[in-house]
Amino acid sequence: MKKLFTVVAVILFASQMVMAENVWPLSITVLSTQEVNSRHGSFYTPSSPAGLFRRSVKHIFVDAEDGNTYDLVPSKSDDTLVPNVYQSILEPSDLKVCVLNGKDRCKGVKFHIANSAPTIQVQ
Repeated sequence: MKKLFTVVAVILFASQMVMAENVWPLSITVLSTQEVNSRHGSFYTPSSPAGLFRRSVKHIFVDAEDGNTYDLVPSKSDDTLVPNVYQSILEPSDLKVCVLNGKDRCKGVKFHIANSAPTIQVQ
């Protein structure tokens, strides 16, 4: 009985690994992260008196194995990516990235695609 349980557990574990690879089919490499300030200021800030306020947004530049380079903007201001290789999935107007948390589980973090272009191959 123990052998049967062990065989079933190994098969389930192996099938989860195969399915996990299919869920995140696109490999991306983070090239750089930049804080980009808005060109236009605003005279309204919700938590402070009136004054000129400039909004800054994170832009993350990635190179994907599909032959494109993407400029990503996080959906939530807290999300960011450090230079590394990640697995992801391409959705309409978004790129969902698999970020490993402390328990080696994949957390899907959504980034809006601000711009994309074919990657230039240097020969």
